Amino acid sequence: MDESAGPSLVRAAGSVWNRVVWDEDRMRLDGQVFRLEEVGTPPAVAPEELRFFKNRAFVESLMGFFRLRPEFQPQRILEMGIWEGGSVAFWNQVFRPLRHVAFDLAQREDSPEFRTWASRRAEPGSVETIWGVDQSDRSVVLDLARGKLRGAPDLIIDDAAHILECLQPAFETLFPLLRPGGIYLIEDWSWAHRAGAQDDDHFWRPYGDPTRLIFELVEAVATSGDIVASVHLDPDWVAIERGPRRIDDPLRFRVNEHIVRRETRR
Repeated sequence: MDESAGPSLVRAAGSVWNRVVWDEDRMRLDGQVFRLEEVGTPPAVAPEELRFFKNRAFVESLMGFFRLRPEFQPQRILEMGIWEGGSVAFWNQVFRPLRHVAFDLAQREDSPEFRTWASRRAEPGSVETIWGVDQSDRSVVLDLARGKLRGAPDLIIDDAAHILECLQPAFETLFPLLRPGGIYLIEDWSWAHRAGAQDDDHFWRPYGDPTRLIFELVEAVATSGDIVASVHLDPDWVAIERGPRRIDDPLRFRVNEHIVRRETRR
């Protein structure tokens, strides 16, 4: 795909959602089958299917968000968290970006199903996956985004570690790179408020709650709307819109420094 192509050559997102077809445990988009699963489900998929660790309610809520923004047609997508590749394939088919870069902490390779999808459905050279990248390493993440996307990202998706210790450094590094009006999507932010989250054996129990970052972002909308233009909150995901103010040094950006809080008097 020609990287100089404008939005007129990119499929409008609004029309794509009308082609999503639901089965009991599968979703189909333009002939591609996505197997709806929970993490830990045995990999019982056919070679042409992709494992998709989302449920229907989750996907439909995101569909509702983007249906209201048919003009939002991201040309460059950065995604954190690959797993079996279903999410990367899904977003790529929805938006057909010029560049779609995804990275993951795991030291592994793309799944055979994802490789099959990429060879059949992705535009040559448009999709790149990188394994063994820690999203909390700000310098590495910044260099990767600047070197691989070939321009400012329009959409950033964080479906990686889901803990504050990784979410916050990644956000504070990458959000400044977004073009004005770009969207930063954080998935599964609310796990700390679900049943069982306080149990000692809960997987994320020792780590910080993502809610702390979400609260700061809501405050930043009031103080610094030219940086954090809006926050759209859903129980399963949050979408943060980038304002127009330029940030020269992403490695020094801290959300907390762009919030004014009233002193509490007793």
